[in-house]
Amino acid sequence: RKYRNIFKTSFKEGKIIYIDFVSLEPRVMRKLGGFDCSGDIYEEIAESLEIDVDRSIIKQAVISAVYGSSKKALYNKMSKDKVDQLCDFIHDYLKVDPCLEMAQESSEKDCRTNFWGRPLWNKGASETNVILNNYVQSTAVDIALSGFSKLVEKIDLKRAKPLFIIHDALMIDVEESYLNNIVNFVSQGYDCSILENFPLSIEDLNGTKY
Repeated sequence: RKYRNIFKTSFKEGKIIYIDFVSLEPRVMRKLGGFDCSGDIYEEIAESLEIDVDRSIIKQAVISAVYGSSKKALYNKMSKDKVDQLCDFIHDYLKVDPCLEMAQESSEKDCRTNFWGRPLWNKGASETNVILNNYVQSTAVDIALSGFSKLVEKIDLKRAKPLFIIHDALMIDVEESYLNNIVNFVSQGYDCSILENFPLSIEDLNGTKY
């Protein structure tokens, strides 16, 4: 993010834009658990809580649940009781237990697999946070790759040039007069065949959202 302004458009009048999936990993967990979230995940959590919690703290707690990191850092920002209440809610909201069960059961002879059956070479791992995170991230990456593949099929490659993918984000060099077409495609999100719609966001290198 710090150095992305070094990239320059190849068009006489163009922009380099950044398209990414919105809250992909937590949304994947929610969907794998049999539930959906069509809006802002952090806003939905905030509205469901019985305590007042800053959005940044909710994000940190979600990251803790997805990546299996310690929640101890949150104790410096809220009382232990509130942190525990928040983390327990997010644990249930993200359907951590059903996702972990799926991750542990998705085993072939020599490896585990993600939701789509792609190999995960972590058969020797026993830590539940590692098993869960590998499963969710790998499943999410495949969704991102499939989504961006479908998006690239729609666009005019003479007026919009895909540059590279970083996990769940795609950078495209786009002719300015064609930008609205890209915005329209992105606004539709990605309709996954099994897990349904995943929203996308779009912004340019200056952080302007479209």
